[in-house]
Amino acid sequence: MAILTPILLIGGWGIGLVAQHSVIFGGIPPIIFGIATLLIGFILLALLNYVLSG
Repeated sequence: MAILTPILLIGGWGIGLVAQHSVIFGGIPPIIFGIATLLIGFILLALLNYVLSG
């Protein structure tokens, strides 16, 4: 979990930097994309853990 946090945060920030060139997402700061990616990643990990544990 400790390794996944910076990966998701930096990955989402990178997506935010790319999205800055979009007309729709141009006004959203890249860190918001990082935080959203972090939350979505943790939720998906929790769901995956729940499904695999039975």
